[in-house]
Amino acid sequence: MPSTHRRGGQRGAAICLLILLHGCAASSIIETSAGFVISLQAATGVEGIGRIRSTAFKMAEDKCRKIGRKIGSYKLSESRPPYLMGNYPSVQLEFSCVSEK
Repeated sequence: MPSTHRRGGQRGAAICLLILLHGCAASSIIETSAGFVISLQAATGVEGIGRIRSTAFKMAEDKCRKIGRKIGSYKLSESRPPYLMGNYPSVQLEFSCVSEK
């Protein structure tokens, strides 16, 4: 008779692997006097900087859209390779939201 516990363990391991490979280990949106800052860091060095960058811009667009605006000026800072031993891909996006008119 197969063990249901083992199958559940495999499912849990698969979910953990998907989360690990999917992306961002740390993320936040902070409001500042000049607008907002988004900081993202990948969970591993396997994921490239491009995916982290596009996630940051999507988060910024979503934030501005929620308040009825669009992204205005922005400044993007990115980590540099090699991505190993704790130096994982990361970005910091400073942006403002402006009227859509």
